[in-house]
Amino acid sequence: MSIWHELRRRRVFRVAGLYIVGAWLALQVADLFFPAWDIPDVALQYLLVAAVIGFPIALVFGWLYDVTPEGITRTAPADGSEDLSLKRVDFLVLSALAMVAFIVIYGSVEKVREVTTGAMIASQKPQNSVAVLPFENLDGVDDTEYFSDGVTEEILHRLSTYDRIRVMGRASSFAFKGSNTPVPDISDVLNVRYLLQGSVRRDGDTVRVTANLVDESGFQIWSNVFDRKLENIFSIQAEIAATVAQSLVAEIVPRGNRPGTTTTSTEAYRQYLIGRAHFNKRVAGWQAGAREAYATAIELDPDFAPPYAGLAIVTLLDFEGGAEQQAQRMARAQELIDTALLLDPESADAHAAQGLLFFYGIDTNFPAAEAALKRAIALDPSLVFAYNWLATTQFSLGMEDAARRTQDRALDIDPLHPVITGNASQRYSSVGDYRRALDVLMPLMQVPEPAGNTYIAIYTLHGQFGRYVEALEWAKRAALVYAERGSGCCYFHIIGLYRQLGMIEASDYWLQRHLERSRGGLSRLTVLGYIYKVDGRPDLTKQALDNYFADNDVDIASLPVFTAQILGAMLMHAGDWERGIEVVEAVVDRDRLMSRTSGGSDQALDFMLMLIYGYQQVGRDDDADVLLQVAFEYQQPIVDRNYASYPKALELLALTHALAGDDERAADVFEHAVDAGWRDYRFIIRDPRWQRIIDNPRLRSALAYVQADLDRQRQRVEAIDATDDFRSRLDALENAAKENGP
Repeated sequence: MSIWHELRRRRVFRVAGLYIVGAWLALQVADLFFPAWDIPDVALQYLLVAAVIGFPIALVFGWLYDVTPEGITRTAPADGSEDLSLKRVDFLVLSALAMVAFIVIYGSVEKVREVTTGAMIASQKPQNSVAVLPFENLDGVDDTEYFSDGVTEEILHRLSTYDRIRVMGRASSFAFKGSNTPVPDISDVLNVRYLLQGSVRRDGDTVRVTANLVDESGFQIWSNVFDRKLENIFSIQAEIAATVAQSLVAEIVPRGNRPGTTTTSTEAYRQYLIGRAHFNKRVAGWQAGAREAYATAIELDPDFAPPYAGLAIVTLLDFEGGAEQQAQRMARAQELIDTALLLDPESADAHAAQGLLFFYGIDTNFPAAEAALKRAIALDPSLVFAYNWLATTQFSLGMEDAARRTQDRALDIDPLHPVITGNASQRYSSVGDYRRALDVLMPLMQVPEPAGNTYIAIYTLHGQFGRYVEALEWAKRAALVYAERGSGCCYFHIIGLYRQLGMIEASDYWLQRHLERSRGGLSRLTVLGYIYKVDGRPDLTKQALDNYFADNDVDIASLPVFTAQILGAMLMHAGDWERGIEVVEAVVDRDRLMSRTSGGSDQALDFMLMLIYGYQQVGRDDDADVLLQVAFEYQQPIVDRNYASYPKALELLALTHALAGDDERAADVFEHAVDAGWRDYRFIIRDPRWQRIIDNPRLRSALAYVQADLDRQRQRVEAIDATDDFRSRLDALENAAKENGP
């Protein structure tokens, strides 16, 4: 029998015909529906390739097998004498054919999905969305660096006043400063359709600004060169912003300069830019640098409004000193705000400063703070820090839905802003959503040089949920990054993580390094107080306190709230209840439970619970009961969420129940904490506040589970440390930084 007769007998031609018709129909349907679903044409090519590859598979199947009413059988031989039931080898062949077909189909579907996802991402980029990338400083000197950054920021701010243009925030745009990241990649990360690039060159009293607008593919849409006298820089910025805006949106009216917003003194403007640069970077010593630059700008041109607003904000963000110093700073800030608004009633920065003052001021007024911050945002929609403060204010007012919307809007404007992103991550972690909190942070690692506090936020998140291996890994990364950038960081957290894992020798090594670098005084005392509390050594706490008070003339009233609370808690840990209570009472606001400058809600609540325990130790049970009621009211949202929260908050709620004498409720909440990831075993095992219920069988069972998990984590860290000489790598970076100087 010829091969053609055999192919016909085995119905291979029929299989081929059916396959071709079926594939043709599939391609026709795809050709019809893919455009309607916004799937690009290239996806159709992948389907065609899959159909071609699948054709020989169908022919092989048609040659070997028949599909009958009884199922799949082997094709009968020509004489019909052979058993047609499937043998083991047939099942192997069918499995292989199915596997190959699956790989082909899965691969093509994945390709279509990737193409579709890419197209969706591109289509989701908002119309008229633009990022203003930092203009390049062609002079190569710091003086022009401030100037070129200032030009960039002013153009960004001016563009943001156009309602129909979506402008990316400063932190996200400046994240790519000095990098060689391709335009399409920046466009994808920032989710914008257009990018404004440029350069600045100064020559005596003239300046040349080059600006060009490109689309997401890098295609140039518009370009121009501006040669002006230096005193006309404000007009250049306005002209560039207006030209870019008109390239994106037709029929818009440029916003002109207002009285008080410009200056004829180029040196005053330069000093203002220096102050703003310090504020934006927020590195060590930024407040002093910003304060000096803003003050100089005011001295050079008293009618220039922006530095007044900037100086007011710097003044408000200084939390050093006691109540008297804070009151003086608040009064000074109000004077600066009033002057800025007198010179420029539409100063967004001044209205934002006013909102911050209402929030932090002696006479707190949250509704007024909200109104002022909303006014600031209306005047400058790109003012991201105003969104941040507004969200905090709205949370304080109990307007949680509005606060979340404000925070989401800030993320939309500036998705790579470390502070905004960190706050959003905390929002998710506060309800126990570890994965989403981490997902918010990780995009910040896509930029060429991630901010140092992003590393800190990531390892803090891991630590909050008891993932000490990951927390230690990221803390080490942070230490390396900061060392490379010439500043120290993260020793304290490395100390604590090793100690929580029971790796005391490693913890002590980093403790010694930290103490050698510390400035002494309160900084040293704070670290030692933490270690002695974890180790359960009240005798050493007392000794450290005695030494500190003997060497220093301490005025509690002049201390920052957080520092005073630490001293009070240490005194109580050392057994000096009366004195410790006196110190903490001096700074705790009973009505509000927490001071806004106390260092964070967890720490403030922890200090409050220490004060409650202190009251109980000295027989002031009525005072303890009053504060317990306040503490329960503050923690009620955790109960309302069915204990959906992060582990530390649940630990503190359990402790509150324990101090109230409700052991079973304390055990219930503590079990929720362990399930959520609580692993701070060493932090509470010797804490006197827990000792009364530490032997509760349910607590013991939960603690045994935690201890077993910590043992597993410790083994993993020991294995990592055995192969990774982190200490030497850090030493090398720190030594290089010392050699290179500041």
